[in-house]
Amino acid sequence: MAIRFGIDELRLGVVTNATGQYTLTIPGARVRGQQVVIRVRAIGFKPNSKAITLTAGEQAVDLALGYDVNLLEAIVVTGTQEATEAVKVPFTVSRVDASQLPVPASRASR
Repeated sequence: MAIRFGIDELRLGVVTNATGQYTLTIPGARVRGQQVVIRVRAIGFKPNSKAITLTAGEQAVDLALGYDVNLLEAIVVTGTQEATEAVKVPFTVSRVDASQLPVPASRASR
């Protein structure tokens, strides 16, 4: 499961590895001792955040996520083999765009 960590103020984000570890590298020129909020979220879990002061060098920040029993079944993907008019399908049709996905897009060439 991928867990997304990010700092909205700097428009930076990363996804954890399989063991839940992450490294968020901030260019030195953007570190000025400012207060930022690290946010973490994953499908099926309650989001969490922590305010920190950015300093030069390495900083370790641990955050825990609790299960959100109300969201464990939040995403259901279904499909049809052939085109069907929306009024004829026995289920609700919704659209999801890239801005609603918790994992940022990446190039396969990396």
